[in-house]
Amino acid sequence: MKLHLSKEINTNVPKNILSEVLKLVNQEANNKIFHYFRITHKREKIYSIEHTIPILKRSYQLNFNKDKSNCSCSSIDIVIIVDINDIYIVSLKEFNKIKK
Repeated sequence: MKLHLSKEINTNVPKNILSEVLKLVNQEANNKIFHYFRITHKREKIYSIEHTIPILKRSYQLNFNKDKSNCSCSSIDIVIIVDINDIYIVSLKEFNKIKK
């Protein structure tokens, strides 16, 4: 599978956070096509990741001690689109523009 990141995601979300989010997507039993997450940069190296849309709201708090990069946003909503051969990661803002 090939991973496609939008410019906004590339700029605002550290790579190790994305890899954690992708692990969560892989764990989803009912491989939905769209996954919605909110990534919040709480303080220095602590991020929380939560499903923003599903009724069963699950939340994960991750502490990245080895991560030197800082997220340039305090909170970003992302959409992961799972296709047969590709995974696209875009911000919710970008996704809403694509849908129109």
